Amino acid sequence: MTSESERWDADLAERASPAPLLQSWAWGEVQSRAGWTVERARLSADGPVATVLLRKVGPAREA
Repeated sequence: MTSESERWDADLAERASPAPLLQSWAWGEVQSRAGWTVERARLSADGPVATVLLRKVGPAREA
């Protein structure tokens, strides 16, 4: 069985060449250790995917 991280990166590779590093699962993991909240969005089974990074800045959040 394929893990979610492998599936995510495979989907990126299918949609762009080269696959965008800043959308990769590994980059999200690095940023999560730096205090960012990582949200991964898939619009449909075969549609676009995106990694959104969020963090608190005072009372607000930035993406």
